[in-house]
Amino acid sequence: MTIFSRLDCQSLNIGIHLISQTQ
Repeated sequence: MTIFSRLDCQSLNIGIHLISQTQ
């Protein structure tokens, strides 16, 4: 469960980074 949560956090960070780059 902890690993899944960590992976989700990483995915969210990547998504935010991609959005930031788009803008």
